[in-house]
Amino acid sequence: MHSASRTLLGRARRLTDTTETKVESSKADFAAAEAGSIGALHKGSSPELLSVISCYGEGMDQNTTAIVGQLKATYSVHTQPGADPGGNTKDNQDAWCVQERLGGQDMLLFGVFDGHGQEGKVVSHTICQNLPKIMARLVGSRPPPSIETALSAAFPEANASLKKRPGLDADLSGSTGIVALVHQSRLVAANLGDSRCVLGKVDAHGAVTAVALSSDHTPMDAKEAERIIATGGRIASFMCGDEPLGPPRVWLREVNIPGLCMTRSFGDYVAASVGVIDQPQLMAATLKPEDKYVVLMSDGIFEFLDSQQVMEEVHAAARAGQSPSEAAKRLVRLARKCWQEQEDDIIDDCTAMVIYLSPAHSGGSAGGSTASAAALAARLENNLRIGSTPGSGSHGALGYKRGV
Repeated sequence: MHSASRTLLGRARRLTDTTETKVESSKADFAAAEAGSIGALHKGSSPELLSVISCYGEGMDQNTTAIVGQLKATYSVHTQPGADPGGNTKDNQDAWCVQERLGGQDMLLFGVFDGHGQEGKVVSHTICQNLPKIMARLVGSRPPPSIETALSAAFPEANASLKKRPGLDADLSGSTGIVALVHQSRLVAANLGDSRCVLGKVDAHGAVTAVALSSDHTPMDAKEAERIIATGGRIASFMCGDEPLGPPRVWLREVNIPGLCMTRSFGDYVAASVGVIDQPQLMAATLKPEDKYVVLMSDGIFEFLDSQQVMEEVHAAARAGQSPSEAAKRLVRLARKCWQEQEDDIIDDCTAMVIYLSPAHSGGSAGGSTASAAALAARLENNLRIGSTPGSGSHGALGYKRGV
């Protein structure tokens, strides 16, 4: 065996014995960093600080409308923590963000991130903090890159930022990431892992059709699996005796770790050694009048629902006069009901971000929220109070709340 292989195997075996040794210290560092930075934002907020809403463990109770070019986007999000095999509510490892006027440009960014592993919550939160800032810098540079170029560069840079988080060990922990960026009449989706972005088209007869703007990066995708195997990894399900159990996973060739169900992610450094990459897959759509909805969601929503069912639920909500907030809550309730029916106690974290699209009013200001600065400030103050225990705060240009 080559020395590099022996080193990796030794490291892997140590990881299986010491997975939890750094978890509590890392979480403590993370909470302390958040708590230490809350004061600056709480004392004096500026419009720039209010341009990003980023929440961990909780959703939005209200609906917010933003104008981008000739398009109006009214959005909200609902998220709920899952349950462990004993039926106990667990930490919500999902995170989400919205940034209006990205980099001072007429752009609107949405993102959902689904953490996994012992430190998945810290990973998803860190990416959720850093990715919008990286994108803002890139699209605000001169000359500006294309949206596709900026997204392709931002994901690996955000992944590299994890190594700067004190105490964070992301060897066996990571996060998905699905981002949708709206500019003029285009929507560009960037995906890493198995969260989803779906566009809803409504025809002249009132029927809705779901159009995928992302594909799941799992070992069941032949091209993804080929890359893993070519890089020295192994694809196999968990084994129960001689019987395979569950979906195919990514493993080191000679050691039964990490058992990752996806082939692209943030973090997951052990899996990255055998071909799990941080390069997003991009899909774009030119938005037309029949494009009425966009949904970003973690896999807890679509584990037992396909994308068409998700979009039909959103369309039914809209036709009943319900807001994006109500539609998002409907999706989470339905998804959790499916989990309870199929898996008894076990429920995954469920996050649904719902966006209604329509033509902008002629009086709207391009790229900005129709809510006043005062209303945004009041909302942020409320968010900070709600999430103040434990460890709420802000990082850079982020105002957010954490759930307990």
